[in-house]
Amino acid sequence: WEYISCQLLPQTGLSDASMFPPRKWTWEWETEHCMSRFDWKPSPQALEQEFGFDDRSKVTRLLLTNGKVDGWSIASVMQEDAPGIRVVNMVNGAHHSDLSHQGPTDRDTWDVKEAFKCISMILGDWLNEVRAEGKRGH
Repeated sequence: WEYISCQLLPQTGLSDASMFPPRKWTWEWETEHCMSRFDWKPSPQALEQEFGFDDRSKVTRLLLTNGKVDGWSIASVMQEDAPGIRVVNMVNGAHHSDLSHQGPTDRDTWDVKEAFKCISMILGDWLNEVRAEGKRGH
């Protein structure tokens, strides 16, 4: 995990709401730590640059979900910034709150339950669009 954090997913800050234990954090500390452990200078844009996530202009359909009680939320896309992108944020959600194979359940918070509804609607709309595109193509 530590290696991946230095390579592609540097922790770009922690807050009191983070799932990680509170500690003093600075970018200088992260850089020094990664250099001493792995001889690697971290970059907050590494993941975007490695996989081309920084250019979302050609995206046709991408659904991003974020739990705000997640250490990675600070590095997440929190709002729709291209026509093909939809974003669902969960105020009380944590890492993978929306990936339950059962959900939503009675144990989920109100916002996670709403996220499941929203995700279902978005995916349903996209499936209908794809079906319609397929019929026009024949």
